[in-house]
Amino acid sequence: MDHLRERVFGPACLSLLLLHSAASAQISFNLASIARPSDAAPVPPQLVQVYSPSLNDRGDVAFAGDNAVFLQSNETTTLVAAFGDPVPGGGEFTYAASPSVNAQGQVAFVGIGTDLRSRGIFLSTQEGLRAIVRAGDPAPGGGMFSSFPEVSTSGDGRQLTFRASVRFGVQVSRGLFQISGGALAPVGPCGRSRSRAEKPGCLCCFRGQAA
Repeated sequence: MDHLRERVFGPACLSLLLLHSAASAQISFNLASIARPSDAAPVPPQLVQVYSPSLNDRGDVAFAGDNAVFLQSNETTTLVAAFGDPVPGGGEFTYAASPSVNAQGQVAFVGIGTDLRSRGIFLSTQEGLRAIVRAGDPAPGGGMFSSFPEVSTSGDGRQLTFRASVRFGVQVSRGLFQISGGALAPVGPCGRSRSRAEKPGCLCCFRGQAA
């Protein structure tokens, strides 16, 4: 009887299973957005952390806080760059750090955005925000800039010094650069012999010529 029971009830059970599967496939769901980029976020109205202060001779102070950059001048604090702010040339900032203020109250800082080209060194002036160097820009001596850990501006504002990583294919080297008037020029190796620094993948220090 067992073998007859399998023959009689086996197909019936299989049919019920198929009917249940078909009914399950017809279940619908209502989709709703939980959070999207640029949505308002319930963040604290006060700063949680402040760090990386930079001071010029007239008393202006640039500083970083909560992944944003601020400038305090004449006892007034203004936001230089923060999450969601537009990046010159496209994209939005997700992170801003390493501020440095010069004698004119201009603030240089490292910015990271929503795409590769929105990562770089930026300068905030009275005319607005502009990019100084970006990831993907060619580096002197070959390769392309890929990241920028920190930046410092000279007191007179004529030069910017920054550390950067440069990618040579799959290899990455790190070095110190100084830019002025858009020009970069080699001045010597950084902890390497000059012969090694001349080879691709070996990075030197560079200093820009005065404008």
